[in-house]
Amino acid sequence: HTARDGHLDFYWISHGGERVYQGELKYGERNTRFISSYLGHTFELVDPASGELVRRHTVDYDHIIAAGLPPSIVEEHPRSRANQIRSTHENEWFRHKKVQRTFSPLGFTKGRLPDDLFASMGAY
Repeated sequence: HTARDGHLDFYWISHGGERVYQGELKYGERNTRFISSYLGHTFELVDPASGELVRRHTVDYDHIIAAGLPPSIVEEHPRSRANQIRSTHENEWFRHKKVQRTFSPLGFTKGRLPDDLFASMGAY
């Protein structure tokens, strides 16, 4: 449930279509409710203050559902980050030009492994 204030009433809908009260669902992860159910069972979340049906859900498979819309982590105006993105891109492009490759005296040529190292590898 994603509304910070209040709670939702949680109901199982019986095979006869009657609501069977299951408890309150409060905001936040700390108040998460885990239930065991069966395929085909239907549940409803109702706002007790208004009587509004917030969510009706029929179990189709094993999963987790959320009630309501979580607060967006995306800003309302994506262009407000355009300058930051452009600046980061330019900075990373500038940094990549500073990378210098360095090589050992052997460069890419094949060299002989020291005997003690080769013997340690052979122990495996």
